[in-house]
Amino acid sequence: MKKFTSLALTGALALGALAGVTAFDAKPAAAASVQATSTAWNDPGSLMDLSNYAWDFPAYLSDDVQSAYKTGDYFTVRMGWYNALDGNPMKVYRVMDNKSLVRYQTIYPVPVFNGTSTEAVWQASITSAYEPGSYIAVVNIDGNFYKSKIFNINK
Repeated sequence: MKKFTSLALTGALALGALAGVTAFDAKPAAAASVQATSTAWNDPGSLMDLSNYAWDFPAYLSDDVQSAYKTGDYFTVRMGWYNALDGNPMKVYRVMDNKSLVRYQTIYPVPVFNGTSTEAVWQASITSAYEPGSYIAVVNIDGNFYKSKIFNINK
């Protein structure tokens, strides 16, 4: 019985230590809000990877992207709606100093009637979870990938 009690106590201590280490590794709540759900396409690892398969945004998309945003602004991209756009994500990546990419958010289009026609609108609020730096957006439309120009986010 003494052996069993000693074994149970050792296991409980080990489990408690593991839980404590995991708690220290937790991300802050604000950072967790920018983590996105999985999508059907893989994230590029760097700007070089992205330039190998993504075209520049066409004018009808790039006109919406500003050169800089700050906390409280909205990142918004619009285009004419058609059913093939339903569920097509736009991913926003932070461009790191070494040109690697870190996905910050995945945005899905919403059909919005503008008074004359329906548009697909991808929109995200720039929150304090976005660290200051350079960012780029990528969207998959009809199996073709398009990338925005690089834009900055400042607090």
